[in-house]
Amino acid sequence: MIILSETLYQTGLLNKHDCLYDDSDESAGTKLAVMDLIGIPWQLVVGPRGTQAKYH
Repeated sequence: MIILSETLYQTGLLNKHDCLYDDSDESAGTKLAVMDLIGIPWQLVVGPRGTQAKYH
């Protein structure tokens, strides 16, 4: 999961996107609330359940 997160982060940076990688120990709800407060318009959440699923 960490490798996927870091790969997505680096890919965003390489494509000239401003990225914020939050690896704090806060709950997902707290992280999302903080991102809303600082004005992050798009949020990509990577978690254990999502990394197990197969998406096309």
